[in-house]
Amino acid sequence: MACGMEGGPMNEMERFLTLDPERRRRVQIALCALAVDAWEREIAPDPPAYHDSVVGLFHVVEVDLPRDALEAVRTGVDARDVWRRIGEPLAALQDGDLELAGHLELAWYSVYNLYVRSLRGRDVDDWLIVNQALSANPDPASWVPTLRAAIDAVR
Repeated sequence: MACGMEGGPMNEMERFLTLDPERRRRVQIALCALAVDAWEREIAPDPPAYHDSVVGLFHVVEVDLPRDALEAVRTGVDARDVWRRIGEPLAALQDGDLELAGHLELAWYSVYNLYVRSLRGRDVDDWLIVNQALSANPDPASWVPTLRAAIDAVR
């Protein structure tokens, strides 16, 4: 998506990257909130289930895990024990045990990456989180206006 983010003299990616760290974080939170909404709309009616390939246990995807992770980022407190809960679905995604539609996987990873950057101190690129969160909407025509609105809201 980084290619083609045309938005005038300065494209939206460049506008985002000129923001100070706190404003970048606020844009990321806003975009991840949209990604969580998309996740819940599509996953909640019929949460996917899978067997993990390591021990063969059956799991149902926790619909509320991304929202809980986002709330932990917003508050700075992991009150719902996201760190303990997030490992299994992460391993399942990486092992291929859990398969999601591409845009839903990106929604999940956007929130995961924001969470581990904010609460676990991991070095995750700011733009990666934005790119993943925007890509949670399968309509590429929405990406630039959505990013523009999020940036404008924090200026």
